[in-house]
Amino acid sequence: MFYYKLNIIILIKGSKMDCLENLIKTNKIKLFIFDCDGTLMDTLDSHYNSWNETYDSLTYNFISKQEFVNFYAGTSGDELISIINERLNYNLNIKDVHNLKNNIFMEKYLNKVQPIKKTLNIIKKYHGVFPFILASGGEKHIVHKLLDLNNLSHYFVDIISISDVNLGKPAPDLFLTASNRIQISPENCLVFEDAETGFQAAKNANMKYIDINSFNLFI
Repeated sequence: MFYYKLNIIILIKGSKMDCLENLIKTNKIKLFIFDCDGTLMDTLDSHYNSWNETYDSLTYNFISKQEFVNFYAGTSGDELISIINERLNYNLNIKDVHNLKNNIFMEKYLNKVQPIKKTLNIIKKYHGVFPFILASGGEKHIVHKLLDLNNLSHYFVDIISISDVNLGKPAPDLFLTASNRIQISPENCLVFEDAETGFQAAKNANMKYIDINSFNLFI
């Protein structure tokens, strides 16, 4: 069975896949939208380490991992740098810092990133039943590289990245762009997310969503 808390769907008891089947039928779901970092791909540590090493190389301090996880997971890179500049009274060039971080991530961590098993299980079960779109606040070339390295690109009918929208999460732009691409109403979309910014983006898009972290308790 399942219950609702606002737009979030939390699966409880029984078979997890049975709960998901009921959820899909009850809400007439026609499109699955997946976040990338932390939902499909296990990138959290790699991204944090890349950010930390970036700021360290510039002789600046970065925020703690706990703060990063609790408040900024899912935030686009440019937005995160802007927030850090304001919070810590830095005056770092956003483009330069972001490029440096991306280079560190791609050189040191990209090849080590693996898919998150519980999400991959859902994708394999429903591939061909529903269309899937990946909607990520990450850079397009990095997202595509992650998918290609892990042989996942063929699962998705489209890939939306931060370069395709005006605003990143928690704005609804990424998810609304995904639904608009294949003309499916937001109320018939199901978002899989792992971070608060993504949950808020789904709510702002009027879409149902699953916290993949809670789903982990039951899958």
